[in-house]
Amino acid sequence: PAEFTAGAADASLLADWLVVSEIMYNHPDGPQLDWIELTNVHASASLPLDGVHFADGIVWSHEDGALLAPGQSVVLAADAVAFQAKYGTAPFWTFTGQLANDGERLTLRLGLDSVLLDFAYDDDAPWPTAADGTGASLVLVRPDLRPDPADPFSWRASVAAGGTPGSVGGDAVAFTGPPASPVTYALGDAPVVTFSVTDAGLG
Repeated sequence: PAEFTAGAADASLLADWLVVSEIMYNHPDGPQLDWIELTNVHASASLPLDGVHFADGIVWSHEDGALLAPGQSVVLAADAVAFQAKYGTAPFWTFTGQLANDGERLTLRLGLDSVLLDFAYDDDAPWPTAADGTGASLVLVRPDLRPDPADPFSWRASVAAGGTPGSVGGDAVAFTGPPASPVTYALGDAPVVTFSVTDAGLG
């Protein structure tokens, strides 16, 4: 769980190291199962969350003195009861509103002036369309590298049905193959296509 210790939030630290790491925006069982995951990708520093809030998209704010530990993920859900019934664990916080099924802008701020994250997800390609109502979530690829969340290629659909809320790293699998294999890692095993060339009798 997140630690609860008094401390002033630092906008630059939060902007650099707090990421939206997973989004469930169109669960096939309904908007009560919308959720969003925040992760501290710093290797050693805890992130104070007082004054952090969503200014666009969902409505959520926090003032309870929580510190998000290094590498920790927390889940904000639309409905705590529905979320626990589905996933077997309680979300850390709840929000009001819902994540738009056709995509929308999400803005995370500290106080009134400091923008920490500002991007829009979408349900159309090149965004991962498998996350739109099929049961998959949107997963940020390599959140530890802090990719641009506005870039659709920074995201993929979850492998696990329903996503992996609160699981550090989601359902990502670290690449451990030889240097020539990253495409195979990213795309999976491609089908084998065989063909033959015959003499067409030219000449």
